[in-house]
Amino acid sequence: MIAVLDTSVVLAGIFFRTDSYRCLVAFARRNYQLAGTPDIFEEYREACAEFKQRSGRTEKPEPILEWL
Repeated sequence: MIAVLDTSVVLAGIFFRTDSYRCLVAFARRNYQLAGTPDIFEEYREACAEFKQRSGRTEKPEPILEWL
């Protein structure tokens, strides 16, 4: 199966342990392949950076974003 993840799913999967997190775990377990364009992956990075700045959270999303 091939999937494109919505930006909100990636963001929530990185910062919270929700159903979105389980989507990332399923990807890690190779239950599906991730598809996307460079623009989509840049949107993931921008959204995570903005959320991190606004929320003051200390998680580092960069390793996960690079892994995607």
